[in-house]
Amino acid sequence: MRPFYLLDPAEPVRLDDTFARSIEFRRRTGRLRHAGRELSRYLRTLQLIYYVKDLRDMKREQTEAAVLTAAAAAATLAGPAAKPGLTTRSSETHRIKNGRMLGD
Repeated sequence: MRPFYLLDPAEPVRLDDTFARSIEFRRRTGRLRHAGRELSRYLRTLQLIYYVKDLRDMKREQTEAAVLTAAAAAATLAGPAAKPGLTTRSSETHRIKNGRMLGD
């Protein structure tokens, strides 16, 4: 994993360690989590718990990805959004040319 740096004109380049303050990072690297992973080497019940949790997480990620894909497909099929009050050129049937209405 490569380190990331913060660039600020007023300060020298410094290592970005903001992830280390996040709740998710602390939860994943905590002592209890580490002890659970070590014990799961020997306890089948704990292995099952981790396995079910991982399956649940994968299912949730797949559902979220499917929702995003469906939303993107719906947006593509709908085409560009029309401005309210204006007709699109393809639905416009009446045009005036030389004082006469065309398209009837």
